[in-house]
Amino acid sequence: MTSATRLFMLNDANQLLRLPTARYLRMVRDAPANPLIGLASRRVRCAEAVVELVSRKPVRVTRMMFWTVDFDDRGILDTKSLGLQCVAALDALLSKLWPGPQTVNVVEASARFVANGGGWQPTPAQRLQIRRAALRQIDCATLDRNGLAPTVRHGASARPAAHATEPGRLRAV
Repeated sequence: MTSATRLFMLNDANQLLRLPTARYLRMVRDAPANPLIGLASRRVRCAEAVVELVSRKPVRVTRMMFWTVDFDDRGILDTKSLGLQCVAALDALLSKLWPGPQTVNVVEASARFVANGGGWQPTPAQRLQIRRAALRQIDCATLDRNGLAPTVRHGASARPAAHATEPGRLRAV
């Protein structure tokens, strides 16, 4: 039994778009060399689903996370704000697990505010759609190198999207 990570973004019309994990990792490691021009000057809602695999087939989603990412005017991922969100989320989690002594009646909540500023809460319908797409039970368009969604994934095959009006235009949050 193994697991896999599935990454998604939501566009202006709440259409779920798959972002290949390898592409996302390249964007994080070397953002200037891997821009998504179609996402220039936008804040985008993202979702991650960790999927349990049995014989290389998805059987269940074990965890889902939701956050936002920012892109500059050239479509380059803002890795600095993403890093701050990650560190703040970890700090908030660690302070819950190992609370320090409180000598004053003031709560230090800055890490939680930074971490929550990078998050979003999906509706139950969006959560279900993400879960079903992660399990490959429904078709999901895949973002291309420009931040558009020209193909629809179904299982292991891909075909051109026939329903795209303005595919991949992602929502500013």
